[in-house]
Amino acid sequence: MAHEGVSAIDKAWLIIAALHELEARKNENLSWPWVDLGRPIHANVFGIQGGEWVGSVAGKCIVEATIGFLPPQTLDDARAELVATVAKAAAGDAWLVDHPPQVTFTGLAVPPLDMGVDNAVVLELARAHESIMGYPLRAVAITGFTDPGCLFTPGGGGAAHATDEYFDLSAMAPATKVALEFVMAWCGTEEE
Repeated sequence: MAHEGVSAIDKAWLIIAALHELEARKNENLSWPWVDLGRPIHANVFGIQGGEWVGSVAGKCIVEATIGFLPPQTLDDARAELVATVAKAAAGDAWLVDHPPQVTFTGLAVPPLDMGVDNAVVLELARAHESIMGYPLRAVAITGFTDPGCLFTPGGGGAAHATDEYFDLSAMAPATKVALEFVMAWCGTEEE
């Protein structure tokens, strides 16, 4: 009987709200360079699966989400914080107390990295950039998933990761020259 059921999908919104509250708390009192990014921590709910059939109240719901964290917080500490956030949200609801949500970590898990602007790689890239471009490299902090290291982009584009992402092709040749200058200086060259 529908009126006797409890929708796991409806209860999932309590957990999602708790994730966004955690996001808001983590974005308070930021220090440089993160404060320049506005809202560097983002709780991203990217998938919800739930229910079994059109004629029954949803007995299950899977919420897939990510949330960022900044140094010096570790991956283990961030995971513990997330588990505690979900448990606290569940503790405020009688049905969720009897049917506690399970937190499972799958897929991508990347510890934070702050190379600093005085890192040897960043300094050499800045030198190569200024040599080729004639003006200083603008170092910025980013949040997102990437390999450990610094990222170099020629800029000129927009709508990152969207279906209409674009890039200004006129920036490609100068950026390639900077990258080659950096690699040759960093790795060295041999005379032929």
